[in-house]
Amino acid sequence: MLDRFIVFEGLDGAGTTTQSTELVRRLRAIGSSCDHDCEPTEGILGTQIRRVLRGEESLHPCTLALLFAADRHEHLHAVENGVVSRIEAGRTIVSDRYVYSSLAYQGVACGGEFVDRANSGFPHPQLLFFLDVPVSVCLERITDRGAAELFEKEHFLTAVAERYAEVIDRAERDGAVVHRLDGARPADSIAEEVWRIVAETPIVSM
Repeated sequence: MLDRFIVFEGLDGAGTTTQSTELVRRLRAIGSSCDHDCEPTEGILGTQIRRVLRGEESLHPCTLALLFAADRHEHLHAVENGVVSRIEAGRTIVSDRYVYSSLAYQGVACGGEFVDRANSGFPHPQLLFFLDVPVSVCLERITDRGAAELFEKEHFLTAVAERYAEVIDRAERDGAVVHRLDGARPADSIAEEVWRIVAETPIVSM
């Protein structure tokens, strides 16, 4: 488990970006040294992944799963600005998505066993927030924001939602500290609940 590493997970449209951004704002407001990360990253590998997700290029689903895993390894272990090195320097990292997204999305796309092997060994975060939102609500939000990406289709998201539930349950059994939140509520209500949880940890005083 990585101390001072906080992750938000959920289906596309669940609000992970909104909530992770708001938590970073609040942490910085109290003087915390805090970074807002996301996966896929903005690095070389993450940029390639985003091209595929936008439909600009195509890859075999299992190749894409391996690319996600490689991007994640670099996100964690890059020598100069990886998550691990920044945490060791005293920073808190809040990430919009992490390994659980791959286990859910790529697990449906190319098989759970393959994706589990590709992502074995990644540590759990100190806190994992899972925004539980019905597929119908997520699709409404995706429609409101414009063009859908590769995985933002109803039949696929329904399968991913079932897989996500299994992934989060397994993470919890494996020792992850999981907070399941009703992500269909107003964003400010969710943000308040997130802050109450984080404020009870030593993170806010680091």
